[in-house]
Parts: sequence; C-alpha cells; structure tokens
Amino acid sequence: MTLVELHKLCLELEESWQEGTRLQRLQQLRAALEACTDQRIAPKKLAGIIADTVDLPQFVAVTIAIERALGITTSDAELLHAPDSPQPKADTIPAGVMLENIRSAFNVGSLFRSADAFGLERVTLGGYTATPEHPSVSRTALGADRGVPWSHAARLETSVQEFQDKGHKIYALETDPQAEKVGEFSFQFPCHIVLGNERHGISKSLLETADTTIAIPMAGHKQSLNVGAAAAIVFFELRRQWCTN
Repeated sequence: MTLVELHKLCLELEESWQEGTRLQRLQQLRAALEACTDQRIAPKKLAGIIADTVDLPQFVAVTIAIERALGITTSDAELLHAPDSPQPKADTIPAGVMLENIRSAFNVGSLFRSADAFGLERVTLGGYTATPEHPSVSRTALGADRGVPWSHAARLETSVQEFQDKGHKIYALETDPQAEKVGEFSFQFPCHIVLGNERHGISKSLLETADTTIAIPMAGHKQSLNVGAAAAIVFFELRRQWCTN
C-alpha cells in the first residue's frame, strides 16, 4: 500500500471514528503499516501506536506523520467546519476595522474571524482587498464573513471621513517607533482600526487621515507580526477596555 493509499485510509478512519467499523479499519491499517517499507514514516513505530484502544487524538499522530512525508499541509479551513445553522447574535463593541490593500485573501478571512471573535461591528474593505465573494476569504473565514457586516470602498480615505463625521476615532496600526503603544494607550469609542498592506503598510494618504497611530510593543529581532496576529492583539485590547471601563 502506497503512502497516498495509507493517507486515504487514515482520513476515512478519522471521519468514521464513531462507527462500528473502526476496529476492523484499525487492524487493516496496522497490517498495512507493518508491511510498509517506506522509512520516511517509520512504519513500525506508527503501527505500534495503533492499538485497539487508541483514541482519536493519539491516532491523528499517524495521519500527521504520513502527511508530512507526502508534503501535505493543512489549514484551519480544512480542519474546522463553518456552522450551517444561524448563530446567536454577537456581543458587539462599538469598533470596526478597515483593511487597505490586503494582498492575501487568506489573511482577509482570518481577519473576519478575529473581528467576529472579539465582537467588532463592521469590516470595511479598501482597494484591492479581497471581499467574501473570493473563495479563499469565505473558506478561511469559516462563516464569520456572514456574521460581521462588511462593505467595500475603492479608497478608504472617503470612508474614514464619513466615520469621523459621525464621531468615530480612527487608529492606524503601524510599526512606527513614535506611535502610541497598544496596552498603554486608552482607546476612545466608537472607533475604527486601520490595517495596511502586509509588506508596504498603510498608504501615506490614508495614514495622514488617522487621529492616532498605534503600535504593538515587540521585543524580538524582526519587530513585525502577521497582519492577522497583530489585529487579534489589538481587537482583544479594544474589547478589554470597552468591557472594563
């Protein structure tokens, strides 16, 4: 049995774990591993994991070993499933996020998940930032794009002005050493966080419209974070301040 066939059998086992055929399938897989000669996966060691009493988290170690030997990578979108049923209304805070020219559609989907998780009211997409119609956005967002209202603008400067006219504060997240430090800075609500391109950051024209530039204090050599990770830190701080003040 090839590694591809072994991997297929592992996936079928995971999907049917609660069914009555599990023991039979485990025995089939154990025999196949004992007969396998591909040392990339240390087949004898993997066969030793597969006892009749193995639980699903332990078994997944076998699948992962085979996936890595095959060069298969997985994402949250493949491991998790978006709920089909309507979800309860989120406990929102008076804050939103504006995304200017985010290149990766996967990052956009991740940002929707974070916006949903921390209760942001709105996502405003600008420039060539992918919208939820893009399959990579919807796949990565896992349904969050259906729960968080969003809109798209060719230029976010116009959207910023509209929100400022309504009394919203605009905070631009950048790696500026002179910026206010997240964790020490007190946000005013309602507000919006502006995030820029993964490589080039926020455009100068948009940065100039912001009320305040903020930055995440960092101690490492790179002094940068993935835009999704950086956003989650700020969103958490927004929610913490709103809920405690």
